[in-house]
Amino acid sequence: MASNNETVIQYKSDHKGRVLTKLNRLRKRKVFTDVTFKLKDGEVSAHKNVLAGYSKYYEIMFTSGGSSEDLVLRIILNWVKHDYKQRQQFITYLFQLIHVKKLSTTLIEEIVKTSENWIKTSKSYFDVLTLEYISRLEKNQIVTIVGARAEAAYDFMVVGGTYEENLVYIYDVVGKHFREIMSTLYERWGSTSVKIRNHVYKAGGDETNSVECLDLNHFYIGWNKVSSMIEQRWFAASAVLNDQMYVTGGMNARYEALLSVEFYNPVINKWTYTALMKTKRYEHALVSYNGSLYTFGGYDGLIPLNSMESFDPQKKKWNTLKPMNERRQGLCGVVYNDQIYAIGGNELNSVERFNMRTHTWSKVSSMKYKRCGACACVVNGKIYVIGGYGDKESKMTIEVYDETSKKWRLESNMETLICFASVVAL
Repeated sequence: MASNNETVIQYKSDHKGRVLTKLNRLRKRKVFTDVTFKLKDGEVSAHKNVLAGYSKYYEIMFTSGGSSEDLVLRIILNWVKHDYKQRQQFITYLFQLIHVKKLSTTLIEEIVKTSENWIKTSKSYFDVLTLEYISRLEKNQIVTIVGARAEAAYDFMVVGGTYEENLVYIYDVVGKHFREIMSTLYERWGSTSVKIRNHVYKAGGDETNSVECLDLNHFYIGWNKVSSMIEQRWFAASAVLNDQMYVTGGMNARYEALLSVEFYNPVINKWTYTALMKTKRYEHALVSYNGSLYTFGGYDGLIPLNSMESFDPQKKKWNTLKPMNERRQGLCGVVYNDQIYAIGGNELNSVERFNMRTHTWSKVSSMKYKRCGACACVVNGKIYVIGGYGDKESKMTIEVYDETSKKWRLESNMETLICFASVVAL
């Protein structure tokens, strides 16, 4: 005769099967059933507790109290929690649903809670905006992405480059760190970028004339293609004049230096030619100041250049100005304290500036490293020069110049190498 323990073991081993068999009989008689599946050839009744016990899908469905769309989104939300790139794509879709009011309040609350967990372990700029943006939506506040960025005035964006051709980074000059955001549609190096009215435009690059745009007010949507330039331009330079993007020179598909200049009107999404430069050039600098454009340095296909010329948009004419002291190919150019700075190039670490009143060039303090193919911008009253090649440390460092000290200092080491990228101050 079996012992009591043996009897219990036999009973337990058969318990699940007997319970499910009994439940299935009740289901067929529609006893205690509380859910019905409508099929093409009829209906099937079931018990919610059995389905929920068997499937996480049904557990969420029956306990959430939301729509079927909420259910699907919750499952995906759980799936992408630990996958950053999948998370980016998912949140982009969420934002679209939020704007057409297809998400329930309970799901938005759940997303906010999940975002708070993400933000604790992530330096991602995208995650910061996700948390802030959705939190404000939950409170029914009308906001924009730019409005959610507390440090917008102290950031700059680095786009593309030789080593990370479609990656985009935001550098926080206060926190001194990079955050990766939405990648560009196309891989680009030797391209050029500007910012016009909270939109960043990225043009040209290695064997292309394509242009794409990122709306900073809604950049969770990602980059969008806009009208292409008339010519292919590699290593061109760009600047903003009268809320239009001007692009000068560059290298064409036949690897020839260009004289041509074209400008983009974002209102009508159209590129138009304007007056030719006096000197063909690529890997040069272009800046906008007081209603005029100034281009200097670069390479004409034979030798590095030290020449400089200015463009008057009213007369549509380029005028020759006094050349730089040094020939500079692959240099950076910025306007800082009403003077034009020519930075590096040709593996140089030297810097000189152009006085607008006297139209003369003079040398200033040299950088710590030689830099060619770097990019530069002015943020928070300082010049930032990012990456480039020349010395071993050039590609992975940032240098900063402050007129108060009149010296360059190393800002930080970068996690990624940057060369022939482009930068815009935000």
